[in-house]
Amino acid sequence: MPNRLPFYRRPPVVERVLSVYTSMPDEIFESRFEDWRTLVAPEYPAYEPLKQWLILVKDREQEEGLPLFDTMQPELRITPRFSKKTSKEGFDWSIRCPPGQLTVNMHSRPDQGLTRRYGNLRSEFGRWLPRWIENFSVESASKIAAHYVNLVNRHTVPKFVTEKGELLLGDVLTVFSRIPGQHEYLVAPFDCKATVQLQGDNKSLLRLTVSDWPDPGLAPAVRVDFIVEVLAPKVGASAEGIMALLDWCH
Repeated sequence: MPNRLPFYRRPPVVERVLSVYTSMPDEIFESRFEDWRTLVAPEYPAYEPLKQWLILVKDREQEEGLPLFDTMQPELRITPRFSKKTSKEGFDWSIRCPPGQLTVNMHSRPDQGLTRRYGNLRSEFGRWLPRWIENFSVESASKIAAHYVNLVNRHTVPKFVTEKGELLLGDVLTVFSRIPGQHEYLVAPFDCKATVQLQGDNKSLLRLTVSDWPDPGLAPAVRVDFIVEVLAPKVGASAEGIMALLDWCH
């Protein structure tokens, strides 16, 4: 890991996520999942899979441009999730492993900036990555991603909140504040997205999204997501190469 990685003492980051993806046949995943579960369970005992219903609509079966509801095919997608704490306890750390994906999540509070940084997540991800590669016989990585979730409110950025309790988001995040015309500041609801291709040898993207934070107890609050994706990593199944690219993403 490079020395002196950048960090903030009180960052508004509340969750950091590292992921690697690969092409994996379903039969390989299903035949080796229980072995993987046996490896993970001692350290991540809380098993709470994510369940998501997807509605698939056939493109050609439409009437006047609208999909016909009787052609919809619901599909249940289950993402295995192992955590050190249950969802009611706040997760803390978790590992997600749907077919062809390894993801490690680290939750934190802004006041943990000195004790919970990228380096902590990197060490944990680096422990499980070789085991995942070996258990599922991964041949190459198809995508690598780093995702930071930020909570922006009166507690995390107090200098950018007015006496009336209004959040000066345009001063916190200037990328979306250059709007023509005379105005004072951005107001809720917030829903901004931008994607840029990054410079360098890696085919990579930076995704930035800004949206309202759903918890009324934190209001006014905004969620800011930074996602860096390396779309065609040329590292094969090298754990060292994957970790080096994650450092670059950070």
